[in-house]
Amino acid sequence: MFTTYKPPDRVPEWEIGRVVEHEGRFYRVTRWEEGRMVPLERGGSVREWRVWGRKVSSEEVRDDLADAVSRFLEDGSE
Repeated sequence: MFTTYKPPDRVPEWEIGRVVEHEGRFYRVTRWEEGRMVPLERGGSVREWRVWGRKVSSEEVRDDLADAVSRFLEDGSE
């Protein structure tokens, strides 16, 4: 899907199994792949990461949203 310099533990919204929007489409994150070290212009370097996913249907997005709303309502009623 995309490349980032943020490691997986710093981006909980991109956890494996989560649905994310990228370039106008929805994907379920399937894996993270550690890439090479990339040199920075001002010195030093940073690790590159690739985030992989599969397209999800409108029905899957709707079901995930309904589940999230249900969990939110259950948690708020205590």
